[in-house]
Amino acid sequence: MQTSYLPLGLAYIAGYLRENGVEVEGLDLRFLNDWNETKKRIISSSADLVCIGAMTIEMPRALAVAKIVKTRLGADVALGGPHPTVCPDEVIREENVDFVVVGEGEHTTQELVEALEGRRELHTIKGLVYKDQKRTERIVHNPKREPIPDLNTLPYPAREIFPINEILSNPVTNFPLPSPALHIFASRGCPFKCRFCQPCLDKLFGHKVRYRSLENVFSEIEHLIEKYHIHALMIEDDTFTVNKRWTEKFCEEMERRGLSNEIVWYCHSRADTIDRETIRKLKKAGCISVCFGIESGSEHVLQILGKNVSEEQSWNAIKMCKEEGVIVVANIMIGTPGERIEDLEKTVRLIESTEPELVFVGITTPTPGTYLYEDAEKSGLIQASTWTDFDRGKTNGKLKIKIDQNTLKNVRNKLSRYGFSEKFLTEPHYYEACIKRWKSLTDIGKPEQIMKEIKS
Repeated sequence: MQTSYLPLGLAYIAGYLRENGVEVEGLDLRFLNDWNETKKRIISSSADLVCIGAMTIEMPRALAVAKIVKTRLGADVALGGPHPTVCPDEVIREENVDFVVVGEGEHTTQELVEALEGRRELHTIKGLVYKDQKRTERIVHNPKREPIPDLNTLPYPAREIFPINEILSNPVTNFPLPSPALHIFASRGCPFKCRFCQPCLDKLFGHKVRYRSLENVFSEIEHLIEKYHIHALMIEDDTFTVNKRWTEKFCEEMERRGLSNEIVWYCHSRADTIDRETIRKLKKAGCISVCFGIESGSEHVLQILGKNVSEEQSWNAIKMCKEEGVIVVANIMIGTPGERIEDLEKTVRLIESTEPELVFVGITTPTPGTYLYEDAEKSGLIQASTWTDFDRGKTNGKLKIKIDQNTLKNVRNKLSRYGFSEKFLTEPHYYEACIKRWKSLTDIGKPEQIMKEIKS
């Protein structure tokens, strides 16, 4: 298993529970061999409450785990995360699910533990959906929980309850970052209203972006460097550059603490939230890569998606980054309802003319809980029969669209760049990043990965 990602949502909840005196342990199915090993690990656990996080495509697996927990361990089961938050009624009706945690889970889960220990009543817990213990067919929806006002009050994620050493010794999946690397969140929430994300994001994190203090963020960064000797940092905020002043202060602090010479990092941005001055400050602070949600080169499609970014803004953002020596990752969506062949051609032209170093092409997926899903459902366009059909990599079985599947596959194959590309070695910043990455792979004992990347 190669992954540099930890389930930070669960790790945050675990850290908060542990700070409040609760014994916690973690289980990451990605590092287990099969369901037999999963069963053994669950049965050997002494857990009274098992918390499972799930996105839509993960629901079948989550429910399979819940069944093992109920039938073999006899513990209570709580589901949380994006899908349970937007589909709580459907999830709580599942036979082996006792509780659904809606939205941020730290405070709700801690109070649920208190209730299970007899120290409070279930009906007092905001953000909780559950079955009435006297009449299991009756579903109880408690009032919603407001977002945590001060993120500084949360302890760092309990990363160490998961297979942290295996993750650190694996090549970073985010080419071309060096290994080892870990990711963090400096904020929660997104102010934009893209129809393929909202209102799901708002239900998870509220309408406003909440920032941790710089001191709090950098204390965690320095903790990760000291404890895990990381060479790279993945900042996973939805739009790191949305608050220009905060971004500038972050970059200034990276330099002031000398961290810009110690680690490299990447972040997510939008084409309409970045300018040349910001790009230069990001690079000076150690940022070597910026990921943009470009989505499409057609303003017609961008309007359908509620992206409100122009083709010109996307073009300028990519070109400025490349000119300033910052590697660009472009996220693209194709197969949107209402998309035409001429729209696809505009996307192809945008990517071919700007040449971002990495391009991730996903098939437009109307995830439940989003406006895009509501629109598609009302129009009778949903074809998915199981939650696993909501996979961004699938070209069929999700939506009725006018563009045929072979065309989508051809465009995806034509545009996709997921790793090393020899053509970009002429860019000094790309060459330097590759050399640093490949040296790190040797340092962690995975030199064979270098040839795999070059040959792929």
